[in-house]
Amino acid sequence: MNLLNLKQYSIMKRLSLIGIVALLGLGASWAAHQSMVGNLVDISKAETRAGDLMETLDRLAGSLREENIAIQDYVLNRKIEKLAMYKELSVENNKALSNLVKGLSVEGARVEAVSMQTIMADYDRRTLVLKAARQKVGLNKDDGLTGQLRDSVHTVEKYLKAIHNDKLMVSMLMLRRHEKDFMLRGLEKYITKHQQEVEKFDALLSRMDMSASSKRKIAGAMDNYAKSFHAYAIAHADMLTQAKSLDDLFQNKLYASYHKTDDLFATYLTTLDASYADVLLVGPRYYLGIMLAVFLLV
Repeated sequence: MNLLNLKQYSIMKRLSLIGIVALLGLGASWAAHQSMVGNLVDISKAETRAGDLMETLDRLAGSLREENIAIQDYVLNRKIEKLAMYKELSVENNKALSNLVKGLSVEGARVEAVSMQTIMADYDRRTLVLKAARQKVGLNKDDGLTGQLRDSVHTVEKYLKAIHNDKLMVSMLMLRRHEKDFMLRGLEKYITKHQQEVEKFDALLSRMDMSASSKRKIAGAMDNYAKSFHAYAIAHADMLTQAKSLDDLFQNKLYASYHKTDDLFATYLTTLDASYADVLLVGPRYYLGIMLAVFLLV
């Protein structure tokens, strides 16, 4: 028996069947509509959350670089005001990273964000060590090992001025030159040149015609100066190495991890946009298909 052959039924049954089919069609259409609306709402909520996370990522792109520049400026250029800037940026960036890890639901991007957070923790630990190294070297001419070096230099120069010996003064000027060259360039060869000039100075002093007490006093002051410079040079070189290592960590790991996270999240956004477009395309087609079927059946 063909149920769709309405001629076999009475008029009342025909009307009843048409009504039932129409109601079923309307029900199916309503379900399809509700499903489409529900999907669009879910995608819209996901896009709103994604928009907030995208803003966080965009801010991090600049603020991470600013943080690294601030600590490098503080350490290498002794810009004291940059330390406060670094501390503020560090707090903000760590908070942003924490929110990013909590908010990301995309597995690949979340894993990379967790990796970035781990690298940031290592970066923060190294920064503490680097700040201590800067303070050990000294933040100004009277501070730390820089201050000790300056005091030792002045002591030697005071004694040399009292005896008015040109050869010793020339040697002292050479020592100061190597000292300044090292401070400007940080090259190990200037430490060696300084040590060699100290030996020349000691040899000159031993041949000088002056009292033994004066020689002992100048020799003691020079020994203190040589030790002060050596301590300063070793600490300064170590500080420069740490600063370079920290910058390498930022460039090659931390910022590289940021870019991976950003790329993975961008892929997710593209997928989200495609899903939204797909719902808008497929939903109406499904709805129209049901209506057409009902029309043909009726």
